[in-house]
Amino acid sequence: MIGGLTWLVRRGRKARQTPELGAIGGMPEAAAVLAAATGIVAVALAGGSSLLTDSAVQASISELTSFQGRMRNAHASVGFDYGSAAIDDADIIAAGYAPSSMVSGSALKSRWRTDVAVTGSGTSFVVEIAGVPQEDCIALIQQLQQPVAVSVRVASSSAGISGASAITLPASRSGAIAACATDPSVVAITME
Repeated sequence: MIGGLTWLVRRGRKARQTPELGAIGGMPEAAAVLAAATGIVAVALAGGSSLLTDSAVQASISELTSFQGRMRNAHASVGFDYGSAAIDDADIIAAGYAPSSMVSGSALKSRWRTDVAVTGSGTSFVVEIAGVPQEDCIALIQQLQQPVAVSVRVASSSAGISGASAITLPASRSGAIAACATDPSVVAITME
């Protein structure tokens, strides 16, 4: 019995001398929690630009969808005839065609706070967005689909839009990357 008691006493002393160990190989639990939190923050920061790109693109598509619906409703009585000239921003804003998120004073602005121009093209109209960052350009072209947009053209400047090839939607990733080679790009979206 004494031999068994001696073992128990030695075991108790050893337990008191051994520091408390956490769940990860001798690392105290607070340090393990801190390490995990640091890892989560690092992952969030690394993907932050992707999250911002997706947010701007989704918001832009939502604005374009709303804009298209308002334009169609207003022009239905005239057989969807949008004319063949630039449509003044002030007229679009006064008529209430543009969502408020696209209006900045008396001008139309994109999600990227760049200029937006609208031109009638018979039974369709073209929304031209200047200064779209390359990653957003790629994502936007890939995510635009009919009936919101019929086709898209991308160029390095407004002057180059007319000579750019029309991209049929939905665009492939490789097609979007090739089209958005310039950073930033001008994106012209044809809508009906």
